[in-house]
Amino acid sequence: MTEEREFQEVQPGHAPLLTAEQLYSAQISTRPMGYSKVQVDMLLEEAAATIESLRLEKEGLAATAAALEQELHKYREMESSLRASLLSSQKMGESMIASAKLQADALVEEARIAKERAVFKMEQLTPALQGEIQRLTAARDQLRQDLSAILKAHEALIETIPRAETKEQAASSEKNAAAEKSKTGKNKTKTSAGSSVAAGQDGENSREEDNAYIDL
Repeated sequence: MTEEREFQEVQPGHAPLLTAEQLYSAQISTRPMGYSKVQVDMLLEEAAATIESLRLEKEGLAATAAALEQELHKYREMESSLRASLLSSQKMGESMIASAKLQADALVEEARIAKERAVFKMEQLTPALQGEIQRLTAARDQLRQDLSAILKAHEALIETIPRAETKEQAASSEKNAAAEKSKTGKNKTKTSAGSSVAAGQDGENSREEDNAYIDL
């Protein structure tokens, strides 16, 4: 019973964890034929070193956790800022969309009013416009008839004018006829002269024959 009580003093069980210093300074009573003091001391030293290493590791992990917590806090602040910016942008976008929709509706309404005004003016001006259209149509038809008559008159006038080559042919024909007539006249003159000479020669011969007959 005493040994169990002494062992419980060394092994805390559910009590708070021992520190490395407590392990190093722990006093364990020895008994004949009990545990080796050297082995127990070595085990305690190893346990103390392990505990110290775990403590240091815990401190490092705690520092890392603190740094990560700071970064997480920073990221949360950034997230909050981004979320606020997103909400602001969303509100601004919604405001711009609403403003654009209002402007579009205003333009549509303005176009509708302008169309109604134009239709009203057209309805008011329709009789006058129809009269003007009829007048212009009649003037166009009359102009077309006048131009057609002028073209026909010019075509008839052009038909009465002899072509240039016809004039040249007529002049050449007249020239040839004149030359032929002149040639014919000359031939007749020569023929008459020849006849006169022949008649004179015959008369001379006749007189010579008469004289010869008288001499006989």
